[in-house]
Amino acid sequence: METKFPVELDHFFVWVQPKAPEAKILFDELGLHRSGYGEHTGQATASEFFFFENAYLELLWIDDEEKVKEDSYRTTMRWCDRSRWRETGASPFGVGLHRLASAEEELALFPLRYSAEWMLPETYLEVSDTSKQVTEPLYFIVPEYMAVANVKQFSEIITTDIHPWGDKKVTSVRISLPKGEELSPIASEISRHTAIAIEPGDSYLLELTFDRGSQGKTFDARPTLPIVFKY
Repeated sequence: METKFPVELDHFFVWVQPKAPEAKILFDELGLHRSGYGEHTGQATASEFFFFENAYLELLWIDDEEKVKEDSYRTTMRWCDRSRWRETGASPFGVGLHRLASAEEELALFPLRYSAEWMLPETYLEVSDTSKQVTEPLYFIVPEYMAVANVKQFSEIITTDIHPWGDKKVTSVRISLPKGEELSPIASEISRHTAIAIEPGDSYLLELTFDRGSQGKTFDARPTLPIVFKY
C-alpha cells in the first residue's frame, strides 16, 4: 500500500520588479483585491499577497540588493539570479508546501534548512536539494505557523480572500519549464502526489485553475506576468 505523500500545496510565488508594478494588471483587468503586504527582514525581500480559500499567490521582489546579496552568499539561495529571471533564464517561480497534520518525519527531498530574521526563532523553511538548480522553481516546506490556513487567521496581515470574480479554491496548478530542461526527482514526486503538475512547455508559465474552471473563463496576464488564470 502506497504511503500518502506528506505535504500539499500551500502557496506559490513569482519574482517581480520592486514594489510589484505588475500587480496593476491583476487589480485593473482581473479584479483581484490585494490581501496583504509583507517585508522579509534579514532576507531583504518584500511581497504582495493574493489569498484564496486554500492557497495564495505571492508577488516577490528584492527590497535591498546589497543585503540580499549577503543573504544569498550566506545561504547559496541565488535570489538575484532568480529575481532577474528574464535576463538569466532562471525560473521565476517558487512552490511552497506545508506538511499534512500527521506528517512529522524528515524528508530526504528537502534536506536544507533556511532561516532568516523575519521568521520565528528556531523555525526554518525546509528547502529542496535543487535550490541551486535555478531553471526549476524553488521548492520548500513552510513551518506550521506559516501554513496558509494559519496565516489567514491574522486579520491585521491578511485583509481578504474574497475577490469579485467569485474564485474560491485553487484546484490545480501547472508549472511549465522550457523544453530541454530535465525534470528533477522532486519535480516528478510533486507532480505525482499533489495538485501541482510540473512539466516541459514552451516557456516558463504558471497556470492556476480555480474551482475546476467552473465559469469557463481564462485570463492571460502575459507578458506582464507569466501567469494564466482559469476559473
